[in-house]
Amino acid sequence: MGTGIAICGNIFIDHVKTVDTFPEEGMLANIRAQDHCVGGCVSNTIINLSKLETDDPLYAVGCVGRDSDGDYLLDVLRGCGINTEYVSVKENGATGFTDAVVSLKNHTRTFFNFQGVNEGFSPGDIPIDSMNVKMAHLGYALLLNAMDQEDPEYGTVMARVLHSLQEKGIKTSIDVVSEDGERFQKVVSPSLKYCSYLIVNEIEAGMIAGIPARDPSGVLREEAIPEICRRLFVCGVAECVIIHCPEAGYYMDRNGDFCSQKSLILPEGFIVSSVGAGDAFCAGALYGLYHELRPQEILKIGNGAAAASLSGDSSINGLTGMEQVNRLNQQYGQ
Repeated sequence: MGTGIAICGNIFIDHVKTVDTFPEEGMLANIRAQDHCVGGCVSNTIINLSKLETDDPLYAVGCVGRDSDGDYLLDVLRGCGINTEYVSVKENGATGFTDAVVSLKNHTRTFFNFQGVNEGFSPGDIPIDSMNVKMAHLGYALLLNAMDQEDPEYGTVMARVLHSLQEKGIKTSIDVVSEDGERFQKVVSPSLKYCSYLIVNEIEAGMIAGIPARDPSGVLREEAIPEICRRLFVCGVAECVIIHCPEAGYYMDRNGDFCSQKSLILPEGFIVSSVGAGDAFCAGALYGLYHELRPQEILKIGNGAAAASLSGDSSINGLTGMEQVNRLNQQYGQ
């Protein structure tokens, strides 16, 4: 078995524009500030993982264009000590980006996404034969057009890739983008048969399982979480299901052993932005799984990493390290 973790899939740059108010269609709004930051499954998850101080190598696997946005993303990743040899620089196509428009009036965020070269991210961009790692995490399903395509043998192209990784003895996991619609079971379910771990939020888990995680008023149906987990095992997940939501984190293994960990009770004014909190939780869970920690400890690290992320104004600058995660759990953990 190899060492290290590969995070494969979407790589974006986020262009953040703060406006006085979000306008009606066809109307004008004034931009009061602008900034940029990394985004996407690969960038957010692997940079947060790097801050949790694992000594083993971290590999980013994805695509960027040969442009200034691609150069920026590679510089940030390398600056965090991440190996970028498996990031393909595409000559024909632009780096994927998201325009995030933040309203000062309503404190809302509206996102306009351009997939760019992520749209063509395919099995040929993952060096399965030469990638000697212990774990590979792939995301986001439903936002990787080439990977989401049907495959006559495995159901989807992503499922075929996950099978190939498992054939190499690599532990696999996936993450999913939240969206409305009926694609969850068609696109995501085939991959579950080749997943060692599934790490998703409660809405995504419920959509895949076909069991609502919240009632019509938005209240969490906590009693439904174990049944959702069991349904996901029926779909094929091999070792464990981890579900995160604002209220708590939940863990179930293949034997049906279930545990939960309440989220931290954070003081007023602590939360600056929720962008990236899910990816930070995922990074914490991957860290715990990689180091074979107890389920309760995995959830504690995931919750602490998510809480740390909430203190920053971007997807990566809230979490500073494991010392911070432990301190937050001591101060605000339940």
